[in-house]
Amino acid sequence: MQIGTRCLKAFLLYTAVLFAPTGCAATGPSFTSVSQSIPTLSSNQARLYFMRDSSFMNSGLTARVHLNGVNVANLNMGGFVYADRPAGAVQIMIDAPLNTGDARKSINMEVGKTYYFLVSNNESDVIAASFGGLIGALAEGGGRFVFAQISEASGLEQLKTKKLSGGEFTN
Repeated sequence: MQIGTRCLKAFLLYTAVLFAPTGCAATGPSFTSVSQSIPTLSSNQARLYFMRDSSFMNSGLTARVHLNGVNVANLNMGGFVYADRPAGAVQIMIDAPLNTGDARKSINMEVGKTYYFLVSNNESDVIAASFGGLIGALAEGGGRFVFAQISEASGLEQLKTKKLSGGEFTN
């Protein structure tokens, strides 16, 4: 009986190791293959690019991108999305389904300018949840993801390694 239990445990461990790294990775076309088909900006708009790192942590979670309270895109691991919006003030929020907290920033966009944001894991939330469970995550309160504005040079370099996230993105 002990051999059967060991075999079952080994099989389950093998299955977890084999399938766990796949997570929710972006599966769309690469940025380099679609970059020429991304339309030019309208005269009164600005563009925002959101890119997500390829870290294994939170790989099963989708980062939801909200602009002014409206969910405009779902961002998977290793993916990118973009949104064109009228210039002016915009409230950006990143959260994850069924998780506590979120990350927020307000920016004032200028006409014709492109903004780049890198979305990554909120390490303090993961640590708090690991040690304190739901209570720890609630106490930390920052959500599963954080994001930061990055330079155009860094953004363009990052985009070379990303795939369009969430299938066909409507702007």
